Amino acid sequence: MGIGDEAAGVSMVVGILAALHARGRSGEGQKIEVSMQEAVLGFMISSLHEHFTGNGVGNIPIKVADGYFTFRIPHVDDSIWDRLATLMDRKELIADNRFSTQAARREHKAELDRIVGDWARTKTRQELWDGLRGLGYFGAPVLSKAEVMEDPHIRERGAFIERVHPAAGVAKLLAPWIHLSKTPASIRNDAPAIGQHTDEVLGGLLGLGDAELARLRSDAVIK
Repeated sequence: MGIGDEAAGVSMVVGILAALHARGRSGEGQKIEVSMQEAVLGFMISSLHEHFTGNGVGNIPIKVADGYFTFRIPHVDDSIWDRLATLMDRKELIADNRFSTQAARREHKAELDRIVGDWARTKTRQELWDGLRGLGYFGAPVLSKAEVMEDPHIRERGAFIERVHPAAGVAKLLAPWIHLSKTPASIRNDAPAIGQHTDEVLGGLLGLGDAELARLRSDAVIK
């Protein structure tokens, strides 16, 4: 997914807010510069820190019964380990010397990853999500864009809205995702039709009179 434009835009907004705050203290403005490439690196900071420490970068999705799941096996305490082994229907692993303590699980992490990974590959994304999300962060299902829009959490949050456009009909839109308690944002206008604001711009902003607008329209200069 290319997020250069989005990451740079958000970064520029943060820079503008910081510059406005600084101007309020010093009375001086300043230049703000944001590189799209560096902005993307900024959004990768967690993965970069993993790289700096020598760990594998990111949670590589694994193939499961009905798609992919971004899978990560964290260091778990004993109570979570008991619940995980029970979830996998592998209670005998609880007392296994290779996994019976946190230190042992760290020492045999490769084997533990293989066992849990082999189990996960036999389950659906929803089965894994329902079983693992109460145990801490073990990853999440990889959803298509269509599945995201139907995700229960997204629907409950009202992340998408529908508006009736005068020309396009019913249109689904992503709602503003920054929620302010006192001045909430909303989508109040539709994308304008061709020529919808011609009179407003030429007449109201540029001062052309009705006769001039009529002449331009009759000459097919404007619609």
